[in-house]
Amino acid sequence: EWSKQHLEKNPPPVFPAQKELIDFFKKKGVKIYVVTASISWAVQPAVFQYFGLPYESVLGLELVVKNNRISPERRLPGTYREGKRDMLLKVTGHIRPFFACGNSTGDQHLLECADLALAVRSSARQHGLKEAEDRLFLTATQKGWLTHDFVPRS
Repeated sequence: EWSKQHLEKNPPPVFPAQKELIDFFKKKGVKIYVVTASISWAVQPAVFQYFGLPYESVLGLELVVKNNRISPERRLPGTYREGKRDMLLKVTGHIRPFFACGNSTGDQHLLECADLALAVRSSARQHGLKEAEDRLFLTATQKGWLTHDFVPRS
């Protein structure tokens, strides 16, 4: 409920090309996962509202709740760096993705395990990931991955 309230007050930037790509994959029957370094329940309402993906499609940190309180303890694997790749492979039965998209160096392991990788960055730079996005873009260029700069809608 907290996540839904936060989403109403702080809508994330959604890029039309991003939504078009997800809609295209959905129409083709592709199983889509959003692998996030954030807490899964914090991201699920936005993924559902903006992309129409079910909550189960969000793979993120799972914190342990004890006595109705969120504890700092988390269930493993964590979903940061190689943990993103490991979590996706765990959920898919070790079937590698044919496509992966990411926007920071924290996504590099996930992109490396895909047949086709796309590194993206936001021209807005408001989310504080500029350096990590730029480093991933450089890696993508060196590895021959696809790249794309998003322009946020106003």
